[in-house]
Amino acid sequence: MSYSASAYASGLELEVGRPDADLGEVPVVFVVARAGADVDAERLRDAVVTRLSRIHRPEAVMVVDRLPENAVGKVDRKALTRRVADQVEESV
Repeated sequence: MSYSASAYASGLELEVGRPDADLGEVPVVFVVARAGADVDAERLRDAVVTRLSRIHRPEAVMVVDRLPENAVGKVDRKALTRRVADQVEESV
């Protein structure tokens, strides 16, 4: 049985770039899980990777409760980009 992203995600997702020494930037996908869903980010990433070309494959999938919003109620992409950058710095 294949792992179906649509069965677990609410339909809200957003991709941001993460700095990469070789490629300049690689995609990281944030997914909002449905209430009560137990989402395995690695399995979800593996399922998505098989359907995308190498350049579009996400480096990581991060499952979040909600996407941050800016002052006008739009998704705050800068906050997500900072979150990804902070995680890269912590792992170095």
